[in-house]
Amino acid sequence: MSVKKLLNHIVDILLASVAGFSFVYALTSSMNFSYPLTGIFVLVLAVIVFYSLVFINKLSFLITCITVGVLSFCTIIYLVLTDRIREAINYIYLPLNWFIGYISGNEGMNPDYEKFIVFLICIVISTAIYITLIRRFNFYILFIATASMYSIQHIMNYVTTLKPFYISLIIFLIYYLKYIHLKRFPDGQHDKLNSAVFTVYSIPLSMAITIIAFSIPASSKPIEWKWMDAKISSAYNAIYNSIKENFSNSNSKFFSLKETGFGRSIRNLGGKVVMDDTVVLKVKSPVRVYLKGFCGDIYTGSGWTKSSDNTSPLNEDIDSFSFDLYEYITGIWLFEFNRDTLEQLFEEQIIEIKYENIRTRTLFVPIKAFEIEAADIEQLGISTDSEGILSCESVLKKDFTYTVKMYNPRTYNEEFTNLLRKSRKGLYEELINTLTRSAIFRRALYRVILENIIQLSEYSKEIYSRYLQLPENLPERVKELALSITSQYNNNYDKAKAVEQYLAKNYPYTLNPEPVMKDNDFVDSFLFDIKEGYCTYYATAMAVLLRCAGIPARYVEGYMLPPKAEPDGTYLVTNNQAHAWTEVYFEGFGWIPFEPTSPFVSSFYAEEEFIPEITESFINDPYYNDYLQNLYDYGNTSIDLPDSSKDTTVESPVKPAFPLTRAFLLIPVLLICIIIFNFSKHKFKILKISRMSPKKSILSIYKYYLKILRVQKHGIKPGETPLSYSERIDCLFYFRPNTFEHITNIFIKARYSAAETSNQEKKEALDFYKPLMLETKENLGAIRFWVYKYVLGII
Repeated sequence: MSVKKLLNHIVDILLASVAGFSFVYALTSSMNFSYPLTGIFVLVLAVIVFYSLVFINKLSFLITCITVGVLSFCTIIYLVLTDRIREAINYIYLPLNWFIGYISGNEGMNPDYEKFIVFLICIVISTAIYITLIRRFNFYILFIATASMYSIQHIMNYVTTLKPFYISLIIFLIYYLKYIHLKRFPDGQHDKLNSAVFTVYSIPLSMAITIIAFSIPASSKPIEWKWMDAKISSAYNAIYNSIKENFSNSNSKFFSLKETGFGRSIRNLGGKVVMDDTVVLKVKSPVRVYLKGFCGDIYTGSGWTKSSDNTSPLNEDIDSFSFDLYEYITGIWLFEFNRDTLEQLFEEQIIEIKYENIRTRTLFVPIKAFEIEAADIEQLGISTDSEGILSCESVLKKDFTYTVKMYNPRTYNEEFTNLLRKSRKGLYEELINTLTRSAIFRRALYRVILENIIQLSEYSKEIYSRYLQLPENLPERVKELALSITSQYNNNYDKAKAVEQYLAKNYPYTLNPEPVMKDNDFVDSFLFDIKEGYCTYYATAMAVLLRCAGIPARYVEGYMLPPKAEPDGTYLVTNNQAHAWTEVYFEGFGWIPFEPTSPFVSSFYAEEEFIPEITESFINDPYYNDYLQNLYDYGNTSIDLPDSSKDTTVESPVKPAFPLTRAFLLIPVLLICIIIFNFSKHKFKILKISRMSPKKSILSIYKYYLKILRVQKHGIKPGETPLSYSERIDCLFYFRPNTFEHITNIFIKARYSAAETSNQEKKEALDFYKPLMLETKENLGAIRFWVYKYVLGII
C-alpha cells in the first residue's frame, strides 16, 4: 500500500470513528446512559480499525473467517462440555431483556447491563458506519440516517444534549464536501489534492459554517408557520385516525387513557406522555364537568383491572348506572329536609355531547347522570357494567350526538360538604334499626322507606367488599402513610380531603416522570421514590391510600372539559384533556369525585388561592409549552410560563442561542443556498463557454458533455476512440436533430485539425446541450436529475 493510500485510509478511519461516536453519543445520551465518552470513542475506533484490518485483502478476510469460525466452534464445545450453555445465553438475554424493559419504562438503571448495551450499540453502529462510509461510500445513507435520527429524537422529545448534534452536523458537512470532491474526480484525474488532504482542509471550513450558523442572534420566540402547522396536524390526524380505525383491535374500541397518549396501559400505569391536540368531543354544557369512560376496582400493584366484564342492558329500573343517583337523592332527603337547600343541591343540568375524531363503544357521561337521549337510541343497544360505565353494541363514530341529564354535585358548597361529613360506615343499618323501633313508620310509608333503605344497605355492603381491595404485597409504609394522614379526623369526608390535599401539595406535577421499577409497587414508587407524576399517579395513589384507611375508593378515567368554552358555549375537548381522577364512596350519598392532581384543584373546587406543585424541568421543557398554557388557563396563575408562551409586544432580548429547532432549519437553509449556487454556477458556465472563440468553445462544451455522460456510467472505455465512443452513445440515446457522432466530428476538427472552426459549428455544438440534458433527465429520472444538477452540482 502506497503512503498516499495509507494516509487516505487513516483519515477515513478517524473521520468514520467520529461519525460513529456522534451517533452512539446521541443514542446513549437520550437513554440517560452515563458510559464515559472516551470509552465510547475508543470502542467505535477499535471496531472500525478491526474491520479495516480484516478487509485489507482477500487473504486477511479468509484468515479472519477461519479464526472466528474455529474460536466459535471451540467456545460452543467448551460450553456444552461444562454445561454452561444456559449461562452463556443468559449473559446475552438478560441485558437485552432489561434494555427492552428500560426503554419501555418498566426497569430502572442497571450499570452492568448498561455497559453491555453500550458495547452492543457501538458494534452495530460501527459496522454500519464502516460499510457506509469506508467500504462502500454512500452519502445518501449518511444524510437519511442523520436526519431521521435527530428528527425522531426531537419529535419524541428525547434530546438531552445537543453536543452530538453539533458533531454530526460538522461531520455531515465534511462528508458532503468529500462527496462533491469524489464526484468531480472519481478516478483521481486532475486531482491536485488527495482525499486525505482535502478532508483535512474541509474540517475548519465545516466547523466555521456550523459555528457561524449557530452564533447568529435570534429571538427567544420560535419561528411559527401556523398554516403549515395546521396542514401537517390535519394530515397527521387523518392518517392516525385511519390507522386506528382500520387496525385497532376490539378491546381498543372501549375508551382507554392509553389511546389518548397518556402512558402505557391501564394494567401497567406510568410512562411518557405524548401530546395530542386532536379534537375528540364537542360538548355543550352550562358548567364544566368530568366525563367518565372507565372505572377500575381491582388494584394490582402496577395498574387497574375490572373484577367483572359482564354488562347488563340499560333500563328504566334501578341498575348500576342509575343506582348511584338513587342513593344520592335518598341520602340528601334523609339528612336535609330544607327545601331551599335541596334545590341548591339538585340543580338539573343538560349536556350535549358530539363525537368528533374518536371511535369507541363507550358513552361518556358525568357523575349523577340519569337520562340519555339520542336518535334511534333503541338501536344502540346501550348496556352498563358493574361500575356504571355505559357502552354500545357497535362502535360510535364521528358526528354521533346525544344528550345527558344530570344532577351536578356542588362539591365546593359548604352545606353539601357538611352533609358528607355525616356519612359513615353502617349508616343504613342504624337507620333500619331506628325505623324498625319507631311506631310512626309502622304503616304503608314505613314499608316503602324501609325497603329502599334495606336495598341501599345491601348495595353499600357490596361496595365495602369490593372497593377496599388491596394487593397482598402492598408495602407497609404505604399503609402507615395513609394512617398518618387520616388518623386525626373523625369522618370519612375530612379523611378523603386530607389525602387529596396531601397529594396535591406535596407531589409536583410532570408529564415526563422517572420510570417505575418493574417489580416495584406503582403507588409505593410514586409516594416514596419518584415523588412526581401526572393524573394517573395522583388518582391511583389517592384510591389506594383511602382504601388503606378503610374508605371505599375507585380509579376513574375520562375527559375533563377545557378551561374555556367557544363563543357559542361549546367546549372543544382534545386528547390533551384526557384525565384520571378518584371517586370516593360515602354511605348515604354514593360516589363523589375528588381531584388530587395538583394543577387541576383550582378549577375543580374554584379555589383560586391553591398553588399547584409542578416540576421545574417540566416547566422549562419547550415541548410542553402549549400544555403549560393550558394549565395556566385552568386557573393556575402562579405557574411561571416561558416567555415564548406569553403574548407581549416587547421583544425578548436577543442572545446567541443553540435551539434544536434552528439546528433543523439550518439544513434546508444550506440546501437552498447550495441550489442557488449550483444554478448560478451552471448558468455562468454555459454563458462563459458561449462567449469563447469557436475552437475553445467547442473543446470546453465537449469536455462538459463527456462529464455528463460519465456521471451516467457511460464514460470512454480504455482503448476506445472518440468516433467508436460516439457511435456507442448514439445507440444508447436518441439525439435530434444532430447525433453525438456529428458533434464528435466537430470536436475532432477543433482539437486536431489546423482548419478554423466556424461559428455555425460552434452553434451546433452548443445547441446539442438541450437534447443531451433531455435524454439525461429521462435516463436518470426527474428527481435524480434534479439532485445531480442543482444539489450536487455534478452535471
